[in-house]
Amino acid sequence: MIEQLLKALLPFLINTMVDTVEYSKTNPQVDVQNLAKQRAQELIVYVTEVFADGVMDDKEKRKCLSIMNDENQNDEIRELAQDQLLKNQLLNNEGFVPHAYQDHLGYWTIGVGRLIHKEIGGKITMQEAMYLLQNDIEKYKKDVRRVIPFFNDLDPVRQIVLTGMCFNMGASKLAKFKKMIAALKAKEWHEAKNQALDSKWAKQVKGRAERNAETLRTGILT
Repeated sequence: MIEQLLKALLPFLINTMVDTVEYSKTNPQVDVQNLAKQRAQELIVYVTEVFADGVMDDKEKRKCLSIMNDENQNDEIRELAQDQLLKNQLLNNEGFVPHAYQDHLGYWTIGVGRLIHKEIGGKITMQEAMYLLQNDIEKYKKDVRRVIPFFNDLDPVRQIVLTGMCFNMGASKLAKFKKMIAALKAKEWHEAKNQALDSKWAKQVKGRAERNAETLRTGILT
């Protein structure tokens, strides 16, 4: 969606710059920088209103219909408007469920009617998995900072390990590793490793815990 949107908007951005330069030639008193900023802000508002996620209101639908039916409009923008209308229709028809559920036929589904039932070919792509993963990473980077207040003072490698631990077990469980966190704060790396391994989590994930604990000790990513 973002790639498609940027491709569609590129001609608009170029034309905006050209128009701004041409306008400034005949109106030298105009502040070109402020005018360009104003045009950019107008474009941002336009994109945000017309191509927002979620169910459209009547105003947004009218805008998209107007764009889709405007033969003078950029083809990519018209297609985006059409896609938004289709997305809105599907969202209304299918609904949104933020977790796995079984549809009326008993097939496992998620989101807006997305089939994930393995036996009939349901799945997600690696690209989709990476998108979800990046969202999770952003979430757990925030969570781990709440659990470990001195997180930013640690080296990047140990930050990676701790964020991964937070991802694996959740912030509330990571917060219970009080002795490990205290050892990290004191830069007692051997003790941090020992405390990480002296846990139910280490018994559950075994090799993963060994690798993470050793990296906490050495600061070397393996």
